Amino acid sequence: MNRREDPLLRQHCTRLLQLAETTNIKPGRGSGKRRGQKQSHGFSA
Repeated sequence: MNRREDPLLRQHCTRLLQLAETTNIKPGRGSGKRRGQKQSHGFSA
């Protein structure tokens, strides 16, 4: 519903997904924790 109203949200979601993929491919310190937080924000939006 929200994404239909705000096309920008869809782009943001895609960007978040890309970022998550990059983080997943590149194992870093506390990457999992950061990814979870970012994913949560995306889902919330």
